[in-house]
Amino acid sequence: MGSEEREAVRNELFRVIDLQATGQNIRRLMKDKGITVRNLQQFYGFEAPQAIYKWINGQALPNLDNLYALAGLFRMPIDEILVAKGMEIPMKEVEI
Repeated sequence: MGSEEREAVRNELFRVIDLQATGQNIRRLMKDKGITVRNLQQFYGFEAPQAIYKWINGQALPNLDNLYALAGLFRMPIDEILVAKGMEIPMKEVEI
């Protein structure tokens, strides 16, 4: 790999999900679709709504299965639910 190629790889960016903005987006999408926390709780079969409140309050993200189901419920791709942080971390700073 030449020096130009190495530099290009070093400058690639690693995107990070913004928990707060994603939570706000889920809340907005729920409102737009007329879906309540109780509706989601029943949809997922959750005994309690705490996980959903964590999502919409930006404290946690749905796991991949729940995110996939949410995208189906909202009838949109997952990347329209998730919001990336404005600041991106260069790949060279991330240990894989």
